[in-house]
Amino acid sequence: MWSRLENLKPEVVTAGAPVLLPPNTGSVTAFKFRDPEGHPLELISFPDGVGDARWQTGAPAFAASTTPLSS
Repeated sequence: MWSRLENLKPEVVTAGAPVLLPPNTGSVTAFKFRDPEGHPLELISFPDGVGDARWQTGAPAFAASTTPLSS
């Protein structure tokens, strides 16, 4: 994901490369940037054993769904 994002040259909020956050925040690696419309977004990578096991699979975060959103 990082290399794909880097190729798009987003407006970076995080100074430099992704940042390793302190242990009291789970020792996650985070990177903040803006999407093409200027909305702030953050990519977070959880180390093994931290967070929900689903976050370790590398599966797409959002899957296509044919279920309509409820209003």
